[in-house]
Amino acid sequence: MGSNYAPPSGQIVMVRDFNDLKKIFVSTHPRAFPAGALLWLNKVSGRYQAESFLLSPTNATADSTAANSSASTYASLDAVNAVTAPLFLGISAAQRIPAQLNSFGQFSAPGNAVGSVMDASQPFISYYDRGVAAMPVGPSLSSTGYLTTAVEPGTLVYADGFTNEAGTGFYDPAGALQKDTYHYTYQNCVTTTSTAADAIGVVCERCEIGSPVLIVKFKSYIFDGVAIG
Repeated sequence: MGSNYAPPSGQIVMVRDFNDLKKIFVSTHPRAFPAGALLWLNKVSGRYQAESFLLSPTNATADSTAANSSASTYASLDAVNAVTAPLFLGISAAQRIPAQLNSFGQFSAPGNAVGSVMDASQPFISYYDRGVAAMPVGPSLSSTGYLTTAVEPGTLVYADGFTNEAGTGFYDPAGALQKDTYHYTYQNCVTTTSTAADAIGVVCERCEIGSPVLIVKFKSYIFDGVAIG
């Protein structure tokens, strides 16, 4: 059986209302972030840090590794978005490969040199906390990746997602193989919702039939008067 992890091609792209880039810590353990990833705030003790939406919020407060990244416990897409949306941080401005404090190397050294940590990745990631972005149409909204019905301004959106399966599963951004039958959110696409508390943005211009993206105005929950302590 093949994995149910099948996000659409493409990435979230900022289109206007750019603001100054913000920066926040990433995990000290390996993480994978595509450019344009939806981010949530992980309140790790002593080190609040960014996480990709694909990492289940069941991992909130934990600096997960491939060995201990917890599987989702959410039985519906609404349920996982209800937890992730209040932690919505913004959209990553750059890609990050899983290298943080993890790769050993010997450079310009004699044979049998002892390996040392040679990690050039920065301990933070840059992101947009507000603006207008083109967000790919998720599979829940259209199985083809193109709108079959126009979406009007004012329509709320949240991260699209999938029901995992236990045969093949998928690797989460912490490198853990998750094999279960619960729900996870994608990093790079959205679908519509009628629940304001679960939304991460609102459609701000009419998106016509055939469009592969929704034009969404978004703003971080975290730095808009929402307590993060």
